[in-house]
Amino acid sequence: MIGLLILAVVFSFFFGLFTGLKYSHKEMIRIRELAFKHLELLKITVKWLKNDHKITDYMEGNGYETAAIYGMSYLGECLEAALRKSGKDVLYGIDRNADRLFNAQIPIYTINDELPDVDVMIVTTLLYYEQIKSEIERKMSGKPCIVSLEEILYQ
Repeated sequence: MIGLLILAVVFSFFFGLFTGLKYSHKEMIRIRELAFKHLELLKITVKWLKNDHKITDYMEGNGYETAAIYGMSYLGECLEAALRKSGKDVLYGIDRNADRLFNAQIPIYTINDELPDVDVMIVTTLLYYEQIKSEIERKMSGKPCIVSLEEILYQ
């Protein structure tokens, strides 16, 4: 009986240890990805502040008058305000969390909604740009021009 109790305690200990390590590893990966995302966010913000005119120059240089923004969190909100301030028309934003976001200036859609035509779609999401670009191209039949904010700032 005592042997069975000791076996159950040892099994429970190792099961708990294994489960805890597995959870900790997943949590560490999630935290590392979040830290990387925020580091990239900081880098692009600094680059933007140093080259404030770059986005307007890009729009004017390519003849773009209307834009949509994919990713309406921090960078998306700032980009929308900067484009509006420079006289460019931002027709809408796209975000996977559109139902939880509010912007008094423009409507925010999901990628599954019917999207109006624009000259350029600027993707502010720092991770998964290629996946997002492919999804937009499939949805909108190759229109509009799709570019990342990072690409504009680092040209």
